Amino acid sequence: MTVARAIRYGLARGAYSNEAGTGTAAVFHATAQTSEPVRQGLIASLDVFIDTIVICS
Repeated sequence: MTVARAIRYGLARGAYSNEAGTGTAAVFHATAQTSEPVRQGLIASLDVFIDTIVICS
């Protein structure tokens, strides 16, 4: 397996695992009952990082 092929498969796995571009995570975060919306927004942005960088690496 070449390096380019490994990068391609890694990017594909990352895009599929975090549902990039579909907006489904925003629906769940928007319905959260929280007294701190800023913290909820930070958690929402961390979702993609944790899923793509930590889990898929």
